[in-house]
Amino acid sequence: MSREVLLLLLANGLELCVGLGVVLALGLADTSMAFAARLGLAYGLGLAVTGILDATFAIARVAIGLPELALLALGSLLVGLLRRSQRTAAVAQTAEPRTGSTLLALGIGAITAGLLAVAAGAYAVTPLVQWDGWAIWGTKAQALYDFGSANGPLFTSPAYQGIQQSYPLLLPALEATDYRAMGAVDGSVIHLQLLLFAVAFAGSLFGLLWRRAPSELIALCVLAILAASPVLGQLGSNYADIPLAFEIALGVVALARWLSDDEPWLLPVAVVFLGAGVLTKNEGSMFAAAALLPLLVYLAARDRRRVLRLLAAAGAVAAILIPWRIFTSLNHLTAGDIRFSNALHPELLSAHASRVAPTVQSLVDEIGGTSWGLLVPLTALGVLAAFIAGRSALTWFAVAWLFLSFAGLVLVYWISSLPLDWYLGTSAYRIVATLVIGGASLTPLLAADAWAESKKALHGLRRTRGRAARPETFPA
Repeated sequence: MSREVLLLLLANGLELCVGLGVVLALGLADTSMAFAARLGLAYGLGLAVTGILDATFAIARVAIGLPELALLALGSLLVGLLRRSQRTAAVAQTAEPRTGSTLLALGIGAITAGLLAVAAGAYAVTPLVQWDGWAIWGTKAQALYDFGSANGPLFTSPAYQGIQQSYPLLLPALEATDYRAMGAVDGSVIHLQLLLFAVAFAGSLFGLLWRRAPSELIALCVLAILAASPVLGQLGSNYADIPLAFEIALGVVALARWLSDDEPWLLPVAVVFLGAGVLTKNEGSMFAAAALLPLLVYLAARDRRRVLRLLAAAGAVAAILIPWRIFTSLNHLTAGDIRFSNALHPELLSAHASRVAPTVQSLVDEIGGTSWGLLVPLTALGVLAAFIAGRSALTWFAVAWLFLSFAGLVLVYWISSLPLDWYLGTSAYRIVATLVIGGASLTPLLAADAWAESKKALHGLRRTRGRAARPETFPA
C-alpha cells in the first residue's frame, strides 16, 4: 500500500472521529452494540460535516489539512464524550425493534464488501480522464490545493466560466483536503475517496435504519444499490451526481424516520446530510426542498406541534448554503443556463412547452432502464408494502418526494435554453441518480412493517402445519 493511500485513509479516519463525536453527542452509541451498529453512520456524518466545513472555509481563505482535521476530530470527540457523560440513559426508541436475521445480513454484507474491494482495485489505478471529472471537479480541487481558497481567479474571473464556477464546492474541497493530507495531487488515488463515499453511504443507511427495519432487508437494498451498474460506474468518473445522490438519500431517509417515529436525533442528522447535498450540486437544493415542503404541509395538517422543529431544520439547511450564495453573489457568478426564477415567467414556459413531453419521456426511459437493475421495482414494492401495512404517512411522504423531485427535474429542462437533445443526452442518465437511489434507500423503511407481518404469518403457518402433522393421541 502506497504512502499516498495510507495518508488518504488517515484523513478519512480523522473524519470518522469527527462523526463519532456527533454520534456520541446525539446519544446513539451508549451501548457496545449501538456503537458497532452506528460506526458507519458516524463515518457518513463525519464525511458530511467535514465536507460542509471544507466548502465553507474555502471561501473564508482557510485551508483544512491533516493538522486541522486532527484538531476538529479531537474537539468533536471531546464534545461527544462530555455529552455522553451527562446522559444517564440511552436515547429512547419509539419504534418497535426489528433486528431480523443477523447471519443473513452478515452474508449479504460480505458480498457487498467483496464488490467494493474489487472496485477499489480498479479505482486505485484509474486516471482522471472523464471530461467534467477533471475539467470541472478535478480542476477546482487542484486549485483549492494550490491556492488554499476559492478566492483566486479560477473561481471568480469570467474567463473561467467553462468550469461552472457557480457549482458548490463540497466535492472538490474534500478532495483538496485529501491532497493536502497526501502532500501532492494524485488523480488516481483520489478515486479511492470516491469509493469511500459508497462505504459511508452503506454504513450510514444501516445505522439510520438499525432496529427499525430488518437487517437483512437493509443489507439487500444496500447491495442492490451499489451493484447497479451506473452507481460505481458514475462514481469512478469523479462527477458529483452519485455523491449528491448518497447525501440526499440519507437525508430523506432520516426525515422519513423522523416523520414515522419522532425520535429527536433524526432531525439534526437529516440537516447534516441535506446540507451536504445542497453544497454538492445546485440540484441538491431542489431535492432537499422536495422533501421538506411536503413534510411541512403534512405536519401543518396533522401534527402542528412538530412544525416549528421542521422549520428550524429547514432554516439550518438553508443556513449551510448561505455563505456560498453570498460568495457567488459578491463575485457575480451566475448559475449558468439554469435559473429557477425563469419558472415564474409564463411567456417563457409557454415558449418552451414543446420541451416537456420529450423530457418526461427521456427521464422515464432513463429511470426505467435496465441499467438500474432492481432499484425501481424495489421502490415500487416498498411503496406498495407501506400502503398495504397502513403506513399512510410514510407512503404519502415517499410518493410526494418522488413526484416533486421528478417534476423538478422536468422543470430544469423545461426552462433551459440549451439544445434539448444534446442536454438530455449528456445529463439525463446522471441527473436521475438521486431520484432512483433515494427511492431505493427508502425501501427498507417502507417495507419494514409488511416484512415483519409476513414473517409472523409465515411462522404461524409453520406452527399450524406442525400441529396438524402430529397424530392425535387418546387415553387408553
